[in-house]
Amino acid sequence: MVAQGQRVQATVELERPGAPSELHVKLRLPGAMKRGAITVNGQPATIGGIHGNTVIIQTGDRRRFEVMAPV
Repeated sequence: MVAQGQRVQATVELERPGAPSELHVKLRLPGAMKRGAITVNGQPATIGGIHGNTVIIQTGDRRRFEVMAPV
């Protein structure tokens, strides 16, 4: 995961498409920072987890995922 300027970005690449069928990427920021709308491969992301900071990705037939969040 990388913080670049005014965004946080994570790249996940699977060995083969669809394995595993679901990924969870946790985005933790320092207390004073707030994140904006998160996207995965340019599409709105599903957010979950008990703290509301986990991106839930259904992998389907894809193997590479770009997670982005403005801060």
